[in-house]
This record gives sequence, structure tokens and C-alpha cells, in this order.
Amino acid sequence: MKIYNILKYISFFCLLLSVATFTGISIKKSIGRKKFQTLEELSKNEIKIAIFSIIMFFISIALIVIALLFF
Repeated sequence: MKIYNILKYISFFCLLLSVATFTGISIKKSIGRKKFQTLEELSKNEIKIAIFSIIMFFISIALIVIALLFF
């Protein structure tokens, strides 16, 4: 049961981190503009952060599935 709680908190943190970073990029790009910029107009750092947030999202989903399957 202790491992389940640890996995639950880690997956929740990863999910929260991925949503927060992706939302932060979207808000930063939309300030002062009517529409979002395309992928070509993003800087390389923001693309790396977006990829990191997507990876963290999938890791959190995988941890939730593992926790549900085994515990």
C-alpha cells in the first residue's frame, strides 16, 4: 500500500508538472497576440520544454496504469 501511495503522488506530480509547463508556454506565446504561434516560430528552448512536458505526461499516465494494475 505504501508503494501505491508513492506511485500515486509521483504520477500526480508529473501530470501537474507537464500541464503547468505546457500551459505556461501557451500563455507566454498568447500574451499580446490574438492567436498562438506555429511550431516553426517557437524557439528551441520552448520546443525542448514542450517535449519534456509531453514526456512527463506520458510517464504519469504509465505510472497510474502500473499502480492500478499491480495494486
